[in-house]
Amino acid sequence: MEKDSIIWLLKQLNLFLERDGKRVMKECKLSPSQIFLMNYLLDRQEGPAYATDLHSKLGISKSALSATIKSLKQAGYLALVSPQGDDRKKEILLTPKAHAMHQQIDWIVQKRQEVLCQGLSPEQLACLKESLATMLQNLKQTQIGRNVI
Repeated sequence: MEKDSIIWLLKQLNLFLERDGKRVMKECKLSPSQIFLMNYLLDRQEGPAYATDLHSKLGISKSALSATIKSLKQAGYLALVSPQGDDRKKEILLTPKAHAMHQQIDWIVQKRQEVLCQGLSPEQLACLKESLATMLQNLKQTQIGRNVI
């Protein structure tokens, strides 16, 4: 694989973000995966959150999502509540402890994005966002159609 190919660059970017994320997020004693999930839950405006919906929406594997939810629950950031009459499905609720972290999580995400995007013009950022969204949609469509290469 060419080291300047898009896949190579995206993989390197992902690895660096994960490695650097662990270092940056040690202060708040949360992993990058935990920050990612909490940031999503804190900012979302839709109705109740369930693991199956998060799996579909975020593209996180069921096992990784389950482990992240479990660790956040044990740390006191999440509570799981069964809707009346259905013990199989658990609604994911943010606790006051999670809400207290909202500003800090927003700040961490914002600062990491600023570092990542420094030197890019607003036009370049808009083009990058559009291109990445298109790539993601392409992969989702391939997965739906089972046209896996």
